[in-house]
Amino acid sequence: MDRRSFLEHSGLGLSAALLSTFYNNIFAEEATFNAEIKPVNAKYIWSDKTGKGRNLYANFSRIVSLRTRPSVAYINIFADTSYQLFINGKFVNQGPCRFDPRFPVYDHIDIASYLEQGVNNIAIQVNYFGTKTYKSIENRAGLICWGEITAGKEKTDLSS
Repeated sequence: MDRRSFLEHSGLGLSAALLSTFYNNIFAEEATFNAEIKPVNAKYIWSDKTGKGRNLYANFSRIVSLRTRPSVAYINIFADTSYQLFINGKFVNQGPCRFDPRFPVYDHIDIASYLEQGVNNIAIQVNYFGTKTYKSIENRAGLICWGEITAGKEKTDLSS
């Protein structure tokens, strides 16, 4: 597992306009993503359109069938406020770590060892605190993830 910077920024940080665009409207796609990791197909998702409330939970799941065990498999995850990743019922990771809201980070997780030949269930439970804490500021609930599984010649996109 690896923590990575989500947005491009100079040594002086992001402009106030970019910050307000990204963090005040987490579903907006106007933010300038780091070109190397831009989640091209991924979208912010939540269980309803508002993403508002306190101590909200949402569960997201994807079933993936593989003809062979994967040689390479990774997933990148960002959630407001926290998430737990499970694969085939086994706990894999939780995050994200604390970060400065001006510079959000996402987790890059190698999941190849958790996947099997056949049917696999990738599940993410997200908890949105909905209030300002030491870890977050009040915003909107959301999850975005992207990644890829390579099993033989077969590739599977894991974009939300």
